[in-house]
Amino acid sequence: MFDPTVVLYAVAQGWIGHRIVGVGMGFGLITVVVADDHPMFLGALEAAMRGDERLSLVASAVDGVTAVDVVTTLVPDVAVLDVRMGEPDGIDIVAQLRARGVRTRVLLVSAHAEVGIARRALQAGAAGYLVKNVTAQELADAVLRVADGETVLCPELQARLLSGLRDGDGPPVSMGELSGREHSVIQLSARGRDPRQIALELGVSPHTVKDYLHRAYTKLGVSDRTAAVAEALRRGLIE
Repeated sequence: MFDPTVVLYAVAQGWIGHRIVGVGMGFGLITVVVADDHPMFLGALEAAMRGDERLSLVASAVDGVTAVDVVTTLVPDVAVLDVRMGEPDGIDIVAQLRARGVRTRVLLVSAHAEVGIARRALQAGAAGYLVKNVTAQELADAVLRVADGETVLCPELQARLLSGLRDGDGPPVSMGELSGREHSVIQLSARGRDPRQIALELGVSPHTVKDYLHRAYTKLGVSDRTAAVAEALRRGLIE
């Protein structure tokens, strides 16, 4: 579904026909902006978003500068960005958006599962990191999970990242003691359960699970589930 006001604004900004392709606005759907400087990969990202009826692709950018402008202006629910787009790259964009107070959650995609870059991305505030060999459906599902507040990593990268943090290769964070329920939700998160599954297992509502998670984040000095699991493992609080 198109919103003419968005198209007109894009034209005024010089986005249409220049560094951005396709502007639309979804109603009642998860809104998404995608950005990649490689036409083939950009087309694949667009197709994956358009192929899921739960998502609405509102804009696509072909460089980092335009991606920052578009996301800041449209404030979609999720932005799917290539890690390597020149200046600024995906991680720089995450940092810029956080500095501007933009609440869009960012899912980064890359051709390679690089632990160091993934760690930097999460520290900058990214909500996920996937390699580009995922299927269109897996990518769409990841966007929905990110929009729901989860942090998403490809399995092999998550295992390597958490292994590194177990060995102490991670940033120092503030200390705090977890309550029994907070410990339980972090432990179940480490086993791959999502908030709905945790709620079912503990016999509470998903909203209550999210409350426990956010309290745990504060005590562990982190901002998302993956980071909370990593920090709890580093401290020996969970196995």
